[in-house]
Parts: sequence; structure tokens; C-alpha cells
Amino acid sequence: MATSTSWAQDVIICDLCDKPTQQFCNSCQVSLCDTCIKKHRDEFKSLIHEIVPFLERKIQLVFPECPHKGHDVEELTEIHENKVRKIKSDTEEIKANIIPKYQNEDQNIVNTISKTKSKIDHIGRESKRLRKLWHQEVDNIFDKIDSLSQSLGEENLNALQDKGKELSIEIGGFRATLKHMSQPNLSTDVSRLATGIGKLMDKVGVIATIPTTYSSLFGVACVGGAEAWIYGNNKTITRIDIYGSVKDTVKTTCQYRPGGISVTRGRELVYSDYVSRTVNIVRDEKSEILITTPRGWTPRRLSCTRSGDILVQVYNCHHSYHL
Repeated sequence: MATSTSWAQDVIICDLCDKPTQQFCNSCQVSLCDTCIKKHRDEFKSLIHEIVPFLERKIQLVFPECPHKGHDVEELTEIHENKVRKIKSDTEEIKANIIPKYQNEDQNIVNTISKTKSKIDHIGRESKRLRKLWHQEVDNIFDKIDSLSQSLGEENLNALQDKGKELSIEIGGFRATLKHMSQPNLSTDVSRLATGIGKLMDKVGVIATIPTTYSSLFGVACVGGAEAWIYGNNKTITRIDIYGSVKDTVKTTCQYRPGGISVTRGRELVYSDYVSRTVNIVRDEKSEILITTPRGWTPRRLSCTRSGDILVQVYNCHHSYHL
């Protein structure tokens, strides 16, 4: 800690050199020795220097001279007052105009959002109502189509089945006649057969026309009252409705084409393969062998009975036919 003696011994040095100071420039607030006074005046010739003994110095704030020319000088208090007035003016502008303006815009946005949500909710409700209405209309249309289709299908296919039964009875009669024909009376029996066939053809009539993709139709087997399996001169058997629309197809194991088709009481498709001498049933879209005829006998036409049996027409190389 410094003592009174040590303070008395302290020497104040000139600000421009290392010599003890004797003078003081009140204008520049600089301590000077006698030697540096001239140097100080020469360095700042544009300023007025008040040089006094050091003990008579006056301590004051000194602002450096602005090196730029042509600057407007204003009082600090005036600048402060101007700034305060500008702040008050801006504050009043913000309170009176800007804040209300943005509050109004914000409220408009809130109102627009509310209206938009209401419109979206209304559109959603209207969409659900129309969807329900249109679904009901579509259901009604297809219910009418299904009802009409079922009615027409049952009517047409039942008529075809009845006509087929009549033809089968007539053909059976002709076969019996042919079986009992004798060689001497062949011409007479042929004449009787021709007459019978003519009478039978007179009873044949078209009750419905169903379009198919087959150029040659070899066989038909009804499935219920509205559909039927059909086949032609290829390996494929096709299930169609009364309008000819394809509902299902089965590719058989036949080398050329089926010999005959029928439908079981359980509505399973069966077909004969005259090359492999088999009668096959279709289950899960695959063919399974039900019957293999004895060597020399070839299966052809098929007929499923109500009791669940299958009648198979077979023939041999001597053209002998049996069921």
C-alpha cells in the first residue's frame, strides 16, 4: 500500500516524452514539459492551446475536432427531443392505424377460415347424401336387371330343356325302330324313318338365340335356369349366361375336343375323352378321371340322372353302341 511519503515522491511524466511535466494544455488536456510545448503547438496548429502551469490545470472533457468539413452542428438536447418526438409520432401511428389495420385483417382471415370450414362440412354432408342416393339407385337398377335376367333365363332354358327331352324321346323311338328293322324290309323302314324324321323336324323351332364365340357348337349342358356349359371343335368348355356372356372356362385334358358333356346333380361338369377312353369330372378347376372304359370301347355322349348316376354312350370299332 502506498504511504504519504511514497505519494509525494511520485513524478508526473510528460505525455510526449519521459521528462517530468511542468505545464498543462487545458484545451487538449495534455501534460507537457517545457521542451515539448512548442512541439505540441506545432502538431495541432489549427487549435487554440491554453498552456498553464500544471497545478493550475482544469480537467474537462475534450472532443476531438471533426476532420470533415460542411457538417451541420446540432445541439445534443435538440437531437434528443427530435428523436423523442419521432418515437411518439411512430407510436401513435402504430396504435392508431397499423395495429387496427392488422387486427382487422386478422379478423377477416378468422372469418374466412370459419366460412371455408362451414362450406367444407356442407360439401362433405352433401357428398355422403348423394353417395347414399346414387348407391341406392345403382342397386335398384341392378336388382331389376338381375330379376329380368333370371326370369328370361329360366323361361328360355326351361323351354330348351323341355324341347330337348321331347327330342330325346323321339330319337329313342327312332333308334328302337332302326334296331328292329330287317334287311328285306329296309326300303320300307327307311321310308318310315324319313317320314318320322320329317314329322320331328316340323316340331323343331327356335325359342331363343344365344350368341357364342364357337363357329361349330357340338354340345350344351344346362346349369340351373340361367346358364349352360357349351363346347365346340377345341379343348375348351365354356360356361355362358343367356346373353352369351362368358362366366367360366375349363381347359380339358382332351387331345382334340370332348366327346360329350353333362352336369351332375351337384352342378359339377363332366366330360368324355374319346382318345384316352375316360370320363372326367372338373373339381377345383382340375380334371379327375371317374371312369375308364374297357379296351375297344370309346365313350361319347353323357347324361347325368337325378339319382346321381351317369349314363355313358360307348361304341366299339364295329360301330356297336351301348349305354
